[in-house]
Amino acid sequence: MGTLIVAVLDITDAFVFFAFRGVSPRAILQSIASGLLGREAYRGGWATAALGLGLHVVVAASVVASYLAAARRWRALATQPFLRGPLYRRAVHLTI
Repeated sequence: MGTLIVAVLDITDAFVFFAFRGVSPRAILQSIASGLLGREAYRGGWATAALGLGLHVVVAASVVASYLAAARRWRALATQPFLRGPLYRRAVHLTI
């Protein structure tokens, strides 16, 4: 459930943010796929957009798994998830 929430909220944020800059959701997803495929991702249409979405979900799952592992070590992450979670998200975005 955590992976689904993180993936949906994060990609929605990207779609809204970049919509104001004239970037389509397909281009955003292709940009994620370009991490594996390079510039070819932008020529793959919806197939590479789907790959980008899948990769996005894998990254979201990794973030959730690492948060859960960290919460076992640092109790503040487990006891204050609504305060510490967004800080953790920012730290992840700075490192990815």
